[in-house]
Amino acid sequence: MHRLPQTGIPMKSLAYWIAAAGAAILGMATALAADPLSLSPAALREIAKVEAEIDRIEAELLGRIATPPDNQVQQVELLGKLMLFDKELSVNRNEACAFCHMPETGFTGPLSELNKTTGSYPGSVRTRFSNRKPQTHSYAPLSPVLHYNEGQGDLVGGNF
Repeated sequence: MHRLPQTGIPMKSLAYWIAAAGAAILGMATALAADPLSLSPAALREIAKVEAEIDRIEAELLGRIATPPDNQVQQVELLGKLMLFDKELSVNRNEACAFCHMPETGFTGPLSELNKTTGSYPGSVRTRFSNRKPQTHSYAPLSPVLHYNEGQGDLVGGNF
């Protein structure tokens, strides 16, 4: 019987457990595809309220563009706010960054119904959720500049 070096685990046993884990994962994926994660009515109401607030703030900011500030710092601030509340930047053009990073909640998730249960938020694809609560985006200035790390062979830094 063949065994894995340094573990003594029979190869046949390992293959069985890998196959079982794969089947379990496929079963979960199939179950989720057939019955996507549904949100409570309270969470859906709260989402609608947050989305309405985002739309209101974006409309207000777009109104400010007609007479932009004279001060360059205020112009950059206005641009940043416009980007935070712009749904067009998401993959399906349906979710602003502010949906997960509202100023009123320290630039983190504003949905108490989700915060007290899963802590994860739906993305632009509403049936997909992250596996953690949205971080405050005030950490952004501390992130290294996005760059290619040759030793790692990958992009490093940035906010995403």
